[in-house]
Amino acid sequence: MIFIYIFLLLVSALFYILYEGAASLLILCFFVITPIIIIVSNFIASKKIKLHIATRGQQFSAGQNIPVYLTLTSNTIIPVMCAEITIEYKSSTDPSTEKIKINTPIFPNNEQDLQICFSSEHYGVINCRIARIRLYDMLRISHFKLPKGSVTENVRELIVIPEPVLLENPITVYSDSLADSDSYSDSKAGDDPSEIFSIHEYADGDKLSKIHWKLTAKQDKLMVKDYSLPLANHFMILTDCCLDKASKEQRLNSFDTVIRSAFSLSFYLQQCGSRHTIAFFNNKTGSAESVTVADEEDCLEACLRIISAGIPPKSGLALRELLSNDELQPRYSHFIFIAARADEELLSALSNCGIAKRYTVITNGSPSENVYGENFTVIGSGGDMEKVLSEIYL
Repeated sequence: MIFIYIFLLLVSALFYILYEGAASLLILCFFVITPIIIIVSNFIASKKIKLHIATRGQQFSAGQNIPVYLTLTSNTIIPVMCAEITIEYKSSTDPSTEKIKINTPIFPNNEQDLQICFSSEHYGVINCRIARIRLYDMLRISHFKLPKGSVTENVRELIVIPEPVLLENPITVYSDSLADSDSYSDSKAGDDPSEIFSIHEYADGDKLSKIHWKLTAKQDKLMVKDYSLPLANHFMILTDCCLDKASKEQRLNSFDTVIRSAFSLSFYLQQCGSRHTIAFFNNKTGSAESVTVADEEDCLEACLRIISAGIPPKSGLALRELLSNDELQPRYSHFIFIAARADEELLSALSNCGIAKRYTVITNGSPSENVYGENFTVIGSGGDMEKVLSEIYL
């Protein structure tokens, strides 16, 4: 449009030079004054327009459309021929930034709602914001940005999470002596004398060793202690999402595979009533962290925390910290290590650490020979992680 205007302005100027008179002067003045009026009008309109951006919901699946809602409010009689809105979104696992541009007219004294959608093929925390909004006049001679106070954002961090692989694996019933616990059941008694579950009056069949002698002396009748039942975390799931010396796409795919595998196993274990622990390296804090999973809510929280932690700068960081810190080593029945890459030196150290009775290592690579002992299994997915997960004996 600007080129058409320039052409018409030159023609009117040439017309005025060749044909002197009131008509040619009026035409020239019209083409000179018109852009000034348009620019001033556009500037006034920019002070009377407000933009609100919002999202609904926080958790989405990979590949699912993520809607973003825009509300444009005009409090002026001046229309805007074109508003160019640039929305920027970035994932915590992908350093690149994606942008979406939309162009729309803004009608006078009007409120209009717009909806745009984007999606992410990889898991991660997505930050979405208004990067820029420009108001152009009809000739596109000038543009003005909305003042900061005119743009309000109600955008939370959006999290793209995996759908769990549905499993039906057999689960070994481990005895409580195989795993340590500092948590106890509040609904069922057990045999741990370190905690008292309840006290009741003596009945036939109660063991004499459980008599509470001090309380018996006070109440002048035999009182018996019920011991507590430890809620043992028989399973430890340790994740390592980093794939050293790989392309960006390979790193993202490895991250997705490890996250979905860990989430699927955790989701299945909590469905079967198997309390467990998920550990991971938090790239933000620079240390290993863990989450105890007892129900579906804990499982989802663990998944969100692992995704929010991002991709570690090096592989093996969480496992190294776990092996070097005695306080982080309660005894587990089954230790499951899900890694993008398995370091032979670390696997050898893991097999000799005594942290668990059984070990299963799942990697993204090709199947490899197991040389770490009878209770130590190394499984290479060979690109088919779902099949590997469905065949694991827990």
